[in-house]
Amino acid sequence: MADSLRLSGISRPERYELRLDVYLESFRYDGQVRISIKQAEPSRTVRLHAVGLEIGEGSASWGDVSKKMKAYEVLEKSQMVELQFEDEIPSGMFDLDISFKGQLHEKMEGFYRSSYKNGGYMATTHFEPTDARRAFPCFDEPSFRAMFSITMGIELNRQCVSNMPVEVEQVSDDRRVIKFQETPSMPTYLVAFVVGDLERSVTTSKRGVTVEVITKPGEQELGRFALETGTNCLDFFEEFFQVDYPLPKMSMVAIPDFPIGAMENWGCILFRETAILSDDKLSSIVVRQRAGETICHEIAHMWFGNLVTVSWWEHLWLKEGFATWASMIAVHDIYKEWKEPLKFTCSSYLSALRLDSLLSTHSIEVPVEDPGQINEAFDAISYLKAASLIRMLADFVTVNEFRAALKLYLDRHQYGAATTVNLWNAVEEQTNLPMETMMSSWTKLEGYPLIEVKESSAGHPSVTQSRFTVAATTDTPGAESSKLWMVPLTFSTASEPDRVDRFILKESVADLPFDVSKEQWFLLNTSRAGFYRVNYPPRVWNAIILKLGSMDYDSSAAIPASARAGLLSDAFALARKGALSTNVALDLLLSLRGENEFAVWEGVVSVLYDVKRVFCDSYAEGLEHWRSLVKKVVSKLSDLVSGDQGSELELGLELPQLRRIVLSLLLAADDDSTKVQASKLYEEFVRDPGSVSPELVALAFAHHLSDFGEKGYEDILKVYNDAVLNELRVTCLSVLGMASGTEKLRLRTLDFALREVRAQDAIHAIGSVPNADEQAKDLVWSWLQSRWEEIHARFSGGSHVLPRIVNAATRFSEDTKAAEVRAFFQDKDQSGFATSIANSVEGIAADAAWRRRSSMDVRHWLTSELFSRT
Repeated sequence: MADSLRLSGISRPERYELRLDVYLESFRYDGQVRISIKQAEPSRTVRLHAVGLEIGEGSASWGDVSKKMKAYEVLEKSQMVELQFEDEIPSGMFDLDISFKGQLHEKMEGFYRSSYKNGGYMATTHFEPTDARRAFPCFDEPSFRAMFSITMGIELNRQCVSNMPVEVEQVSDDRRVIKFQETPSMPTYLVAFVVGDLERSVTTSKRGVTVEVITKPGEQELGRFALETGTNCLDFFEEFFQVDYPLPKMSMVAIPDFPIGAMENWGCILFRETAILSDDKLSSIVVRQRAGETICHEIAHMWFGNLVTVSWWEHLWLKEGFATWASMIAVHDIYKEWKEPLKFTCSSYLSALRLDSLLSTHSIEVPVEDPGQINEAFDAISYLKAASLIRMLADFVTVNEFRAALKLYLDRHQYGAATTVNLWNAVEEQTNLPMETMMSSWTKLEGYPLIEVKESSAGHPSVTQSRFTVAATTDTPGAESSKLWMVPLTFSTASEPDRVDRFILKESVADLPFDVSKEQWFLLNTSRAGFYRVNYPPRVWNAIILKLGSMDYDSSAAIPASARAGLLSDAFALARKGALSTNVALDLLLSLRGENEFAVWEGVVSVLYDVKRVFCDSYAEGLEHWRSLVKKVVSKLSDLVSGDQGSELELGLELPQLRRIVLSLLLAADDDSTKVQASKLYEEFVRDPGSVSPELVALAFAHHLSDFGEKGYEDILKVYNDAVLNELRVTCLSVLGMASGTEKLRLRTLDFALREVRAQDAIHAIGSVPNADEQAKDLVWSWLQSRWEEIHARFSGGSHVLPRIVNAATRFSEDTKAAEVRAFFQDKDQSGFATSIANSVEGIAADAAWRRRSSMDVRHWLTSELFSRT
């Protein structure tokens, strides 16, 4: 029989009885599983998934008959085993029993071991998408839902948590056996169990669900924020979805070594420690916000992904996009002062637009088969673009109508598996709109449209749509130009900025039903709910820039913050493509000097560093030109750095975050007074870490490293080694590469990350090195090539660390480097990160073309125009 990558469906599990006896001190376990299976047709073989397990005896039983397995064959390509029997197993129900043994390895996949900082280990799981098969033999595909009765045998001095509450516990000698209540029907990737030294903090939701945060001993206080946020979020979603959370408890467990931020195992959500633990005094606002977003994202999965599972991974967006969108809504309800919708626009939405502008992107519904392809699908397209499209759809049909449609979808498919069409059917039934016709182009086509606006003498502007790519041309222009989206356009004008009109663009060209002949400026996509970019005629760009430079930046601003962030992103994306003069984009950048929204400022920082990397790093005077540009851009916020406590602007949470941005930029601009201030901040931290705003610790460390070279390096390493809070350890890693002095320190950082830092945290140290200067980029690239086998061996798999390392090592803007990167990886195993390599190569080529096309114009703008302006 062929080694197929998918299960046939002839055998479907209905229930698992799983027992694991864990011997944590020797990093091993013994297992026994009984799977109750519904057999569609008679067969002498049973195929199911198993990888890296030592298979023992097996048997099949039905009625009074029991037959032993005579042999099994390992199917390596499909990661399955085929169990073979002398007699035919009849159709109907039968029980399959398998004994097996496994190792608790360090790879952060399957059932593995995680180490405590001060010694000792825990055993934990990470199964999504295809790694339950590494822990026990199973039918490891999302549509194969079943109930699980889990029993764990552990040492007496350990504790254990799983998806459900404990049903019964027995103790004998130095071991205990814990049997958990049976789970609802669910896929294998949602099974979880953790064994270790654990402490609980417990509360209950409004409806009486037990909510608990589980940590290492002594860290309960660090989980207080997560406990409060998780409980509030559970209450919010039960009300929002109008569907009760169906389990009796929800555990949130902090894991020292975890491959991703968190995993939504039903009733037992696992988190990387930095994604859930925080200190009331020492944690930054950014860390708290990320923790809140992650917690709400995972709890949203209790409905989208768990109650209703995707039928196959090509529909991954149905759970990840929804969880990302829903977390934005929940966080905004719980922490309104965080301005989560604006933060989503400026971060998630704009990041998705940037990635999706590459020809190497993929459609939201992407065909995947093998585990490497499946792992690659867990990217910004499936999360951020998908969430942006859901937001666009909810905005179009109204949130209340969309919410009602979601209840239909959940009620209809609960405890089952769904597809994209199932969602469209629910929304169509609720709204009477042709959803599949409207939305299929957004989920089945790669990329998104560019809306080009042209003015006419009649006063009604016309618009055209075509696929936006950063490449100046595409390899298949005919195919690209024929792609059409059904685009929900919104429109506002200078005379009535608060009025928003709507228009559905269905064709490649259309006239808008609005007269703008008397308008100074007008905007499309003002709220940035639409997933597209806009290019305006030169007159309109100039009018927008003048308005941005003269208006008041407050809550009633004529051009709101979401539009300002979008305009900046569109202008530089169009300039990168060659569809707009880079000088126009730079003019728009300068016009935003009055900006006071932190989320928009993050976009300003991003484009400033793009200008440095693509243009100013390429000529001798470029660095000084860039430093002058930075000082000009931040000039109107200079009062934020005037004293230790900053100004008394009424900015709330914005103040410390804006202050961090301004101080960081001025340090990069080599501002003397800021360097003195950063030195004082470091001295204060040494005396009393709690006396320094957590937002400013990283810049104080970075300056100390650049000021004191090797001594500074040893100082920060000591902080890293002594730190109790993992957030502080990550902060140390994120600046190590900034040490001044020799190449030796940078290589030391890279090898330290490779061999001594937790695998999940290594990217922070590796990514810090190319940020130092232009020469450091070449150093990281050379290091990656020379250490590739070791890097691949440690970071490959489902952790998503390897693609980020490849990205960090390939931040170039020269065509020769694009060719180098392509050639180096050509004969390498690219499983799990092939798309990342293609993205890097294409991004390098786009930046190289941008540099060739606009370098002289940018240099002239900087030298001849910038310094004459006020």
